[in-house]
Amino acid sequence: MKQRIIEGLLNGNYHSGDKLPSVRSLMQNFGASTYMVQIALQELKAAKIIHSIAGLGHFWGSKAKLPRPVKLPPDPLSALRQRFWQDWQRGVYSPDHPLPTLKEMQHVYGVSPHLLRKMLESERELGNLDRIGRGRYYFTHASATAHQQQILLITRSTPWGEFQPASEREMNFILLTYKRAATLNLQIVLLGYDEINQQWVDRKGHQRQLREYSSVMGILVSTMLVHKPASLLRKISLSAMPVAVWWEHPQSAIPKHAMRRKYWKVFNSTFGPRPGLEVGRYLRRHKIAQVAYVSPFHASSWSQDRLLGLQKAGLKVKSFVRKKYASPWDFHQLALQKGHGKMADIKAQELLSNYVRRITAKLNPEIPWVCVNDQVGEILMELWEDSPIKPQIIAFDNSAVSYLQQFDSYDFNTESLVTQMFYHLQNGQRANKRVYSEVLGQVVSKSDYNYIKGVKT
Repeated sequence: MKQRIIEGLLNGNYHSGDKLPSVRSLMQNFGASTYMVQIALQELKAAKIIHSIAGLGHFWGSKAKLPRPVKLPPDPLSALRQRFWQDWQRGVYSPDHPLPTLKEMQHVYGVSPHLLRKMLESERELGNLDRIGRGRYYFTHASATAHQQQILLITRSTPWGEFQPASEREMNFILLTYKRAATLNLQIVLLGYDEINQQWVDRKGHQRQLREYSSVMGILVSTMLVHKPASLLRKISLSAMPVAVWWEHPQSAIPKHAMRRKYWKVFNSTFGPRPGLEVGRYLRRHKIAQVAYVSPFHASSWSQDRLLGLQKAGLKVKSFVRKKYASPWDFHQLALQKGHGKMADIKAQELLSNYVRRITAKLNPEIPWVCVNDQVGEILMELWEDSPIKPQIIAFDNSAVSYLQQFDSYDFNTESLVTQMFYHLQNGQRANKRVYSEVLGQVVSKSDYNYIKGVKT
């Protein structure tokens, strides 16, 4: 019976894509049981003569590959909105000042007055913007009440309440936080997180409870060098006030509960491929097609992401990387293990310099070198100081050393990061619904290198 059903279908003059009779119809036509019909159909499917689609039935021919969905360009309104918020992420717009005039914005974005006003009005309806009369728009701004003139700043700390910034960027974050608070006439209250004992500690070393700070406007959190940031955020989640998190870890590690919390927002400026993508686009604008990428810290996600960003920008990248170490801290620990004690910082720099020298022994100085951070850029500048051919260095951090050594570097835009974090705390109950924000930076050029000709000018 099975063979009879199979032969009957094979002689049925079906064409590719034709729908076959239903199982019930086949049972009636051949006088067969459900089981026998199913066995026959399964054998034809195994031979790729027919295929089935769940809920629709059986069809003649092998299963056709579904065409790739056509990626439609965003509609003009969505595209304009995306560009507007990217400019906000770059710090082009400030919550302290009205937006440019409609005429100026129309010129910048190259859109019609109707489309521009439609986008701005839609953001006003969402509560993100407000309007002065019929003309200028500005970012919605909530005023603090008399008992909400304080911001709680949480950082890592020792069990006795000490906090020591580990980098120039972290120090800038603290300075800009105090500066922004002063501009807004707000007071910063410091609270340390002792990760070893999972306790709150004030700067005098006294243990505290988060509920003691219930009258503050909001909480500003730094996760830099917190080894288990999810645990820190879970302790903060007991509070109901707005929270702005400076996330210094891979985006994939953001705890789900933080993304679901009401009035929370997570900010990132350094992790992910975006910084590398921005540097890559900068180089492409200068007609650069090929670069070298140097990183002794390629065990870290941020080093790998920056390389990925360069490649996404369309650059041909020659990698000079090592995956043994993840950060400069590893070299500091190595120096301590070698017994250098108080001289550990100096010895760590020496160890790193020798390591970079070995990595870059075969590096071609005739193409630009993109360094994973300014520290590596500085080392390469010093190694090639006496060479008649100077390589072009582009790095990440835009720290003081990049100005002293005069090489281009990507600025992570910490000032805009802090401004946007404060804005969220002031408007946590009204601000837009984006719970994750990537603050965009830019390359700050300092050298006199002509990228097109590849020489000093």
